[in-house]
Amino acid sequence: MWNHQDPAGTETRFRAALETASSDEALILQTQIARTYGIREQFDQARAFAGLLEPDLGRASAQANVRFWIEWGRTFCSATHNKDSQTDAARSTARDAFLKAFALARDAQLDGLAIDALHMT
Repeated sequence: MWNHQDPAGTETRFRAALETASSDEALILQTQIARTYGIREQFDQARAFAGLLEPDLGRASAQANVRFWIEWGRTFCSATHNKDSQTDAARSTARDAFLKAFALARDAQLDGLAIDALHMT
């Protein structure tokens, strides 16, 4: 479903998929919608959208939780952020989220996601 060259189109596909998704799948899709905002450098919107998902994490799968924490970290620090936004506080918040994602992925044996989280730290 991902086309990193067309994040707006990708968002449209994810939103369409929400119509038939289970609650856990919907949460995962929504983390990826947040990521499309980040790729478009709409970090405040990405963070606001992702923040709405956090209350649902307690009943979500390990994969959904890991994906949330990876994307939450990316809203603070990623390759698409401008240098001025990369304060010590932003990097620390991102690192904490990536490390939380790594620990959850490791414990759930989600190796691919564990690697993704670790490479972001």
